[in-house]
Amino acid sequence: MIYQLSTGKVIEISLEQFLEMTDDDIEYLVAYNVGENINNPFFKSSFQNKVTIEVDDDITPDLLETDSVQKLSDLDLDRSMLDD
Repeated sequence: MIYQLSTGKVIEISLEQFLEMTDDDIEYLVAYNVGENINNPFFKSSFQNKVTIEVDDDITPDLLETDSVQKLSDLDLDRSMLDD
């Protein structure tokens, strides 16, 4: 977990450590200038580790070519939308 101190510096701690911290612990970290300044808003973000998935076009159906009866009989269709 990334936690930003009142000085703007950032530390990385676990959730358990954060929950066990007291106000005195946080003041200690601020007083001893612990942490680092982060200029990147996406630091340790999941957006940096993008995973690309290749899709085979032969497998995916073309919805424009699928007839309406087949679309209505599709098992993945959300039936609650039809109740209106």
